[in-house]
Amino acid sequence: MSETNEHSRLFLPSKSSPSTSTTEVTISWSNLHVETRNSSSSCWSSISSSCFRRHKKKQEKSRILLQDVSGTARTGQILAVMGTSGAGKTTLMNALSGHYGDNLLVPSGNVYLNGFPTTDTERRKSGHIGYVEQQEYFIDTVSLEEHLIFQAMLRLPSEWTDDERRSRVKNTIAQLHLNKCMKNTINQLSGGEKKRLALASVFLTEPSVLLIDEPTSGLDSYLAMHIMGTIHSMAIEQRK
Repeated sequence: MSETNEHSRLFLPSKSSPSTSTTEVTISWSNLHVETRNSSSSCWSSISSSCFRRHKKKQEKSRILLQDVSGTARTGQILAVMGTSGAGKTTLMNALSGHYGDNLLVPSGNVYLNGFPTTDTERRKSGHIGYVEQQEYFIDTVSLEEHLIFQAMLRLPSEWTDDERRSRVKNTIAQLHLNKCMKNTINQLSGGEKKRLALASVFLTEPSVLLIDEPTSGLDSYLAMHIMGTIHSMAIEQRK
């Protein structure tokens, strides 16, 4: 990803205060190009009938995952990215959030927040982008409330007091209608409740941009409709 120079920094409000309201943020991306990195794989080939073998390196070609992809999403909008399996939807989410792995390379293109080009690190640390990945991993033996309290300790600014963190957890639980199961351990939760817990974990920081990979994957039609209704309600709240 192209790095920002010293004259083009990210000018967005700090999220250090509990009273800071959700900031209106427009995220846009221009001519994103993502490919896998070249890697060397090892293979052994016999050069004689003896046990002596020669070690050879085989260079693998890089594979293009996204090519010249551009778009824009604004606060309060829901933008659906659709495509067949392997089309690059998750790759796009990873690139926008700045969380793609070491095996991916972004040689060209930019991601902008409110018109300012950003680095991967800036997007990860800004607090204005939340990313709910397709597969979320939880500790099954802790309660839903305990999980969110722990997430609040990790995600919210160090300046916040314990009471402020607990208040944010309480409000987030209420917002996502998780009150009835907040004392249940995670292994007792339904699929829909776990999806909402994944949303709650990210929404603790009240991100202005929420990236969700496969929000209804593995859910029946009722739960899928409920999750999308929750997302729609969150978008409406952002417009106020």
